[in-house]
Amino acid sequence: MGMGNNIKHLRAAKGWSHDRLGALAETSDQTIEMLEKRDSTRSKYTPVIAAAFGISLESLLSASLDSKAAAEKLLTSMAAGAAKTAMVWPFEEIDEGKVRALSERQRVKFEAAVLIAAAQAGVDVAQEGKSMATAA
Repeated sequence: MGMGNNIKHLRAAKGWSHDRLGALAETSDQTIEMLEKRDSTRSKYTPVIAAAFGISLESLLSASLDSKAAAEKLLTSMAAGAAKTAMVWPFEEIDEGKVRALSERQRVKFEAAVLIAAAQAGVDVAQEGKSMATAA
């Protein structure tokens, strides 16, 4: 099972349409459908999609979700892990209040940009499934 299958089951677990996830990932519903049907392994939308679900990029790519129930279990465990871990704002230069005031879509875009920049710099900021989008 690949990323496309994971997207399909996570989307179902969230109760989201292709259009809703497409809007959060700033792509079309057709792109989301193609990612799911092809069971794609990579896409330029991968970081944004992971952020939209509130999971780490690693979880989206490495999970083997075979059902909506498995996806719900992953989302619940990620949320429980985030709740147990005190969220400390890691960016002194960025006003946390301004980030929390962003819309869901803007937070997803912001988090994706941070994850992309960190990946290019070789820094792992998405440890233990923490998500700025879900922390807000």
